[in-house]
Amino acid sequence: MTLDPTYRIQSDTGTVTGTTGFTASLPNPTADSSTLLLFVACSGGGSLVPQQQSFDPPFFQDEGHGGLDFAWRRDAQPAGETSWAITPTSGISTNWAWRVEEWGGLSLIGQPDANTALVIVANPPSVSTGTATADVSDFAALAMFRSSWSNTGNAWPSGRAYSSGWSEVAYLTNGTGGSATDFQLIVAEAYPGASGSVQCTLTWDTSGGGTIPVGTDAWVACYQPGVPDPSTGVLTS
Repeated sequence: MTLDPTYRIQSDTGTVTGTTGFTASLPNPTADSSTLLLFVACSGGGSLVPQQQSFDPPFFQDEGHGGLDFAWRRDAQPAGETSWAITPTSGISTNWAWRVEEWGGLSLIGQPDANTALVIVANPPSVSTGTATADVSDFAALAMFRSSWSNTGNAWPSGRAYSSGWSEVAYLTNGTGGSATDFQLIVAEAYPGASGSVQCTLTWDTSGGGTIPVGTDAWVACYQPGVPDPSTGVLTS
């Protein structure tokens, strides 16, 4: 059994400038027992670890690098919620970008099934994530966080190309690409349909005059599908 986009119930994105936190929201109330995936990037520092203890059930951090980027997951999501206020452990004001997705078919056990992360501080034309080895047919999410300021000029690269099977679902920018506080949040997804190795390569297109980002954090995670409830056929844990 393989997850595909039909199991994504809804999603939304946003950017916030100069605040001590942000509110992630969805356009419609959540379904009972669904799963939330929250991708976050910011221009702050290591002290900006978001507070998790105020949520019941809690968010679990699947990835996080240097106080600049995070990937959270919330299993057994209660029904009827539409927003989640996220505040860091410090009161530092910073810029934020976020994407939240609600999924109806992720297992509650062993998530993520596999993940890998890569942090690059050089100036590459492309970024390839490390290899994650999944043991079941999975949904894979790629996040390219913190593609920070360019070395020359105030422009982001004009486009992005992915390795086969990956599709971009979110691209957010904060700033023009010419400042140390500017960053991008990029999320892509794949549905490999079989267990085994999963990775992704993102290549920036600089032909339009944009410059190559510096300081990219990249990670890929594979999420397990749930088990169908025999009485309803709906994917559950």
